[in-house]
Amino acid sequence: MNSSGAVANGIGQPVRRKEDFCLLTGRGSFADDVHLPELAHAVIVRSPHAHARIVSINKSAALASTGVFAVLTGPAYVADGLAPIPHGAGLMGPPDVAARVRGSGPITTRDYPMPPDQARFVGEPVALVVAETIDQAKDAAEG
Repeated sequence: MNSSGAVANGIGQPVRRKEDFCLLTGRGSFADDVHLPELAHAVIVRSPHAHARIVSINKSAALASTGVFAVLTGPAYVADGLAPIPHGAGLMGPPDVAARVRGSGPITTRDYPMPPDQARFVGEPVALVVAETIDQAKDAAEG
């Protein structure tokens, strides 16, 4: 704080936004406005269940939908021989807490992009539908 009582670093002060005017007047662009050739769109299918075993995922209806390129799942990820993504919780630095067990090294976890065997919480991604348009991907994901 300086002699006038103003905070020199800006904490507690309003921030004047620069990007709003062009977006609000229709002269800006959003990521959704970008259309590239051969662009594909993906929609995540999320588990409606908490802690549910994944016995099978029926992809046939989604794959038969117009414009759908692929339906990706956790079990297929493992069946293709892909490994889990390592995550070293012990690699975190301040201000995070380093996760360790007394007498051993850092704790590491093995994470899959989608669970291969069981959904652990409501909303966990269990499938990914890839299609030509976002509407086609949404329709196939809902079907």
